[in-house]
Amino acid sequence: MERLRRLSGLCSEAATLLAPAADLLRSASTVLITSHVRPDADALGSSLALAHGLTLSGVVAVVYNRDGVPAELEFLPGSDAVVSDVSGTIGSFDLVVLVDCGDRGRIGDEFPWEGFSGATLCIDHHRSFDPDVADLVFRDESAAASAEMVYHLLAELEVPLTTAAATCMYAALMADTGSFRYASTSVTSMEIASTLLRAGVETWAVASALYESNPLARTKLLARVLDTLEVRGSVATLSATPEMIASVGADEGMVDGFVNHARAIRGVEVAAMITWPSPPECRVSLRSRGRVDVSAIAERFGGGGHVNAAAFSYAGTIEALRSELLRATEDVSGESD
Repeated sequence: MERLRRLSGLCSEAATLLAPAADLLRSASTVLITSHVRPDADALGSSLALAHGLTLSGVVAVVYNRDGVPAELEFLPGSDAVVSDVSGTIGSFDLVVLVDCGDRGRIGDEFPWEGFSGATLCIDHHRSFDPDVADLVFRDESAAASAEMVYHLLAELEVPLTTAAATCMYAALMADTGSFRYASTSVTSMEIASTLLRAGVETWAVASALYESNPLARTKLLARVLDTLEVRGSVATLSATPEMIASVGADEGMVDGFVNHARAIRGVEVAAMITWPSPPECRVSLRSRGRVDVSAIAERFGGGGHVNAAAFSYAGTIEALRSELLRATEDVSGESD
């Protein structure tokens, strides 16, 4: 069985917290691992990889997500064991680990914190986070994915690397690096990927599941969404109303990734995907080509994220939102000077 090689690449602060984070995991016999609602490949893949590793160490590890497992991520080994309700069992866990999530609110208001008295650990790579989210925050915003943080932890714990855990981490890393295309992809990212491949990851199977297994409804929805494209200056927006989504038999989660079609337009620096999970309030997902820090834009609206990917909620008309986005982009990029 492949062993995880210890690698450099962590920022100095995260490097000092690696051993304490691993010790916290070693001290627990029952661990609940959770991530943000509407989990993506990094949130779920990293959570499952950590669970696989801890299980090999004799720990009882359970993965929880309020929204369960999206259909496109059901290929991840262990996804069939993910639970969406822990209200009656939360008191039995020694440790709660938040993965790819630096804010307790993002795991859902239903999480029964009042019944939990154990320790908490946060494993994350986002720029925006609540410093009080956990007893210990193991975070490195230079990491391409939370999967990188999980890799370092499992290496520190000296657990064997199974094909199942490797597949989960590889899917997470592939998704958050845009198939190793984004600027966040580092030497460490590629070194981790090579280790995962040696553990038996089937690269085409992962890529096919992530990118080439779309349900027909998602493709029909994309056609509708592209009709909403509007470009103002260097900002491009797409939108999907609840009625539009329902008309093709899709669900809101199927819009994930659509924003990249807007970002791919020549001259566009910031792309936004607008949806209405809780009308009249909308959710805005931002992507940048790298020159504009979209986390700074999102923070103006009470949201957050990374330099190249962020999100926020907004209450107002779509026309007002487009105008405000353009102004915020100009301010952050300095174009209005």
